[in-house]
Amino acid sequence: MRWCRAFPGAQEQIGEARRFVRTLLASSPLLDDLILITSELTSNAICHTASGRGGVFVVEVTQLPLGKDGFRARIAVLDGGAPTDPVVRCRDENAPGGRGLALVAALAVRRGIDGDQTGRVVWAELDWHAPASQQFMDGSPLVPQTSVAAAQAEMNARYTDWLIWFGPWSGFWYGVPKDTGVPALMLVAVSAQALADDIDAAFN
Repeated sequence: MRWCRAFPGAQEQIGEARRFVRTLLASSPLLDDLILITSELTSNAICHTASGRGGVFVVEVTQLPLGKDGFRARIAVLDGGAPTDPVVRCRDENAPGGRGLALVAALAVRRGIDGDQTGRVVWAELDWHAPASQQFMDGSPLVPQTSVAAAQAEMNARYTDWLIWFGPWSGFWYGVPKDTGVPALMLVAVSAQALADDIDAAFN
């Protein structure tokens, strides 16, 4: 089960994103942790990326069965990109930023980042009954998924007015216009080339 929703890049939208996740995952015993992760990732998108400067961010929520009696939930937040990668800082209290991501790292069993400075997806996963991971060290960058890195970079360079990302669980490519003046639109395609064709057809 997978849901996506785009939000304007404004501080008050963090609460809307939390409500979105709460409605979808209300039955999860880890709901409070999932809401906290949503808050941290969306706050980072607004405070530290182009999403918070007149842009948008997207929240993707995925829930999958895990074995006979378990589930896995992923919270992914797509932002407008920033010059530097998100970094987890656990002990350096004087370092700017990173402590919210340290909290995410403490809660999540897996987390990482896809994309580049023109748009990224920062994500975290929780498993029902799985122990929380405590293995991330101070200053460690989030780990990129590299299988679609070249295609992602090419799409970001080609369509600078779009937030574009690949959903590794669904196998689909997604695109959302960065311009909040454009009516709500999300394109979904089976490949990067198919998404490019759809964008070209829709706006050319």
